[in-house]
Amino acid sequence: MHPSVMSMGTPADVEAAVARLVAEVFAKGGWLILDTAFGIPDEAPIESVRAMYHAARKHGA
Repeated sequence: MHPSVMSMGTPADVEAAVARLVAEVFAKGGWLILDTAFGIPDEAPIESVRAMYHAARKHGA
C-alpha cells in the first residue's frame, strides 16, 4: 500500500486500499502481506493503523 494512504488518508481510504489489494491479489490466489513499502510511517495516525488491521481481517477472511 502506498505510504501516503496511511499517513494522509482517512480510515475509509485505508479500508478501500486494503479491499482493492485483497480483490486484486489475495482473492485471485496470491499471497498478501500488508505493508507500506518501508513499514508504517511514523506520522500515520493510529486510526489509520487500526483501519488497516480491521480491513485486513474483514476483507481477507
